[in-house]
Amino acid sequence: MLTDITYHQDMKLQIQESCQLFELSYCVSGEIHCDWNSKNSHTLSQTENVLFLEDVRVCEEKKAGIRNQLLEVRFTPDELLRYAEDVKEQRKWRLGSSIIAETLTSIRTRLRFKDAYRK
Repeated sequence: MLTDITYHQDMKLQIQESCQLFELSYCVSGEIHCDWNSKNSHTLSQTENVLFLEDVRVCEEKKAGIRNQLLEVRFTPDELLRYAEDVKEQRKWRLGSSIIAETLTSIRTRLRFKDAYRK
């Protein structure tokens, strides 16, 4: 999905994801704040995210007057695994996606700690 929008007033959206969802997103321009499961993400221009969500409520906020341009690709795990040719490759993809998610979480935690330490 490609989004190019500027809101005239602040936008707050609450989404209940009741299924498993794997998302790759890239923010070309804009600013988005999201909260889910006691985690939060503040996405700015030229930021990428890889998320795996399952049965979770997501709160998303976008400010008025800021142009938001986003590219988002969403798959269920089954849809994602259809690209793997055999069971062995599917296992690698499952392992790889969990390692990527854990690594990104670790990096974000370290960056937040550095930012908090600088202040």
